[in-house]
Amino acid sequence: MVYTPVYTTLTRVEGLLQFQLSTGSVPTLAQTLDIIEEVEERIIDRGLASHTATSDYFDVPIPDGTSAGNDWTFDADNGRIVIGQQGGMIVPLATIKHPIISITSLYKNDEAAGDAPSWTQLVEWNGTLGSTDFMLLKSGRRRTGYALYIYENTPYSGPNRLKMTYSYGYNVPSDILRNWTTLAVGIQCLIERMGSNQPSGLSSMQGGQLGQFIPTQYQERIQLLREELVRIEIQHFPPLQTEADPAVVVM
Repeated sequence: MVYTPVYTTLTRVEGLLQFQLSTGSVPTLAQTLDIIEEVEERIIDRGLASHTATSDYFDVPIPDGTSAGNDWTFDADNGRIVIGQQGGMIVPLATIKHPIISITSLYKNDEAAGDAPSWTQLVEWNGTLGSTDFMLLKSGRRRTGYALYIYENTPYSGPNRLKMTYSYGYNVPSDILRNWTTLAVGIQCLIERMGSNQPSGLSSMQGGQLGQFIPTQYQERIQLLREELVRIEIQHFPPLQTEADPAVVVM
């Protein structure tokens, strides 16, 4: 199946490269679509846009003093939940895709293991609703510290007891993602053209009232594109996470 670009277009890539993509170009049209797909997968992996996770399943921990029969306070400075004894249930979302934008729906299944599930929807507190079941806890950091505080209709413990649909991502503006994707694809295409015998795309305009085309080495063009790519990443993208921070700390 031919990949359909989401964040850039072949026309934009051709405009950047200054040559037409075809079955005989280097890279070919099909190879360029593969490059676009690989680059756009990085956007999904890093959650740079707005994405939807549909019916993700989460385990409910066995009550051990850290998840059930507890109250909580929130230490936003250190990005942790401090749990004390009282009511409700804390369900850590250790495998959640982040950052969470909003929860669309949350369901629990209280049927016995091995039986057909029967899903009951839980209602999220939004600051005004009176009869609700849970709220989402977030730390002071965008990438860590997510948990569900379920204070009504608490689920049974066990694997895959909760089913949640939610949106997540950093909501980087679409024009920024378009420019970044086009640059990243262009860089990879130029790398593949290095060593080929095709000279097209090796010139740029410089100075003068009418303009003058001068030769430009592939390495120089790649370096210029990379500098712009890095500028966009520094200015608009969240930093890459190097290590996981604990979501829940029991005191």
